[in-house]
Amino acid sequence: MQTLGVLASHPLAASTYRVCLGMEERESGAAKKAETLVQFYRAQRVFLDICFSMHPGTIVGESAGKSSNINWAARWMARRVPTHMHNRTVITVMDSDTCFAADYFLAASAHFALLPVSKRRFTMFVPPIIFDRNGHDIPVFTRLVDIFWACAGIGCIFPSSSVKVPTSAYSVSLELAKFCNFWDAGPESIGEDMHFYVKGMFETKGHINPITIYSPASQCHVVGPPANGAVANYISDMRARWTQALRHMWGSLDFGYAWGRLLTGQFGPSVRAPTYVAIDGNDDDDSDG
Repeated sequence: MQTLGVLASHPLAASTYRVCLGMEERESGAAKKAETLVQFYRAQRVFLDICFSMHPGTIVGESAGKSSNINWAARWMARRVPTHMHNRTVITVMDSDTCFAADYFLAASAHFALLPVSKRRFTMFVPPIIFDRNGHDIPVFTRLVDIFWACAGIGCIFPSSSVKVPTSAYSVSLELAKFCNFWDAGPESIGEDMHFYVKGMFETKGHINPITIYSPASQCHVVGPPANGAVANYISDMRARWTQALRHMWGSLDFGYAWGRLLTGQFGPSVRAPTYVAIDGNDDDDSDG
């Protein structure tokens, strides 16, 4: 709710933001929660459009996680956005606890508008990430680990770097997502942010155009389930961060993925992108806001 509230406060929200809540079918009560949020914000008329996608958990070959959810939601939005708007649309990936300042989207829009078409279609926007909203609620060790984690992400997005790997929150042109046949959904894509960047590099034969946006993505530290007593909560939070660190380590699969594509010469589109049919966003169910 906080994330949507921050987005709704942006000056461009009512005229340009199409918001999609990527929900999981396997989560109990997900549809009702999403419907409640969509109805509330449609009534407020603060977004150009708001909807939700429901990712099924029974697709053969998929791995549960962020990448498979984004893949489903992005394809959903590609069908929802009118076809003639695809070359002017940017997809922003963000977690439910991520908050962007309005100047992130303003800066990305300005960069996108000024780029030549040849570069615009293969563009990514990469912000730094910071953990700054619940530091006083979690153990000092979690804060330290997340500071180093954020520094690692920031360390590769300086202006002269030609390799700018996104961390957690980032934006890509819809044309780039379509060219790459969207996000992978198998076990090789658990490190979704870096994986999409690596995939994009191979699909575009190195012509991906990453641009740093100097407006940080504000995030929360992970916390564990509530426990009885301060010590128990401390341990619970530490365990939650350890579990998250193990999940981050699965991103090392991208090393093998990259070597596999390099050694087998898989440069350029490996899977033909499907043809999409646009759904008009001006009917009664899809209010322009």
